[in-house]
Amino acid sequence: MVTPSSELPIGARFSLVDHVGRAWFFHRHAQKASDLKTFNWLLLASVYFARAPIEIMINEMKAGRLEGDFQEFLENSAHKIRHFKLIERVRVHDFHRNAVFLNPGFVSLRGPLKIKSGGQSQSGASASIDSEKGPQEERFRNGSISFDRPLQTNGLSIFDDEDDKFIPLVQATEEYLLDLVKLIETHYPNINWE
Repeated sequence: MVTPSSELPIGARFSLVDHVGRAWFFHRHAQKASDLKTFNWLLLASVYFARAPIEIMINEMKAGRLEGDFQEFLENSAHKIRHFKLIERVRVHDFHRNAVFLNPGFVSLRGPLKIKSGGQSQSGASASIDSEKGPQEERFRNGSISFDRPLQTNGLSIFDDEDDKFIPLVQATEEYLLDLVKLIETHYPNINWE
């Protein structure tokens, strides 16, 4: 039985600690999962909670409770946290588009794709999936192609545009969380992770 706590968990500091704790919890359990479905569910839960502290800190800045400009904060975070944009893109795809499911031996390319053939003769564009190099584009004359936050999976890995290579999502999430903790500590130097 769970015993009620006499302390009321309130405020951004509690939320930051709790979300980071949940992210690590789901990350650890994903690595111990005995089946693929459980692995995916736990790992994606870790991604969701890993992204939450960024949203909390943005809201704190907008409300004036944390010093800084949220746009600058996002730009700096993208430089300080490895796989920052990848984790955000995975969450966006899974939550707003279609469920992400990593599967050994399966390659996919997700996300809206706009291909325009152009107005000139012999113009066009094509896109393909390269399981080693990520999304590939080819344009002819004035044809155009644009991806909206593409997400390419190859087995248990996802293509990271920042590193220009596939990386296991387990590894990307772990590296993200390690850097996230350091970033939080720069804004909340006395934070207690217990």
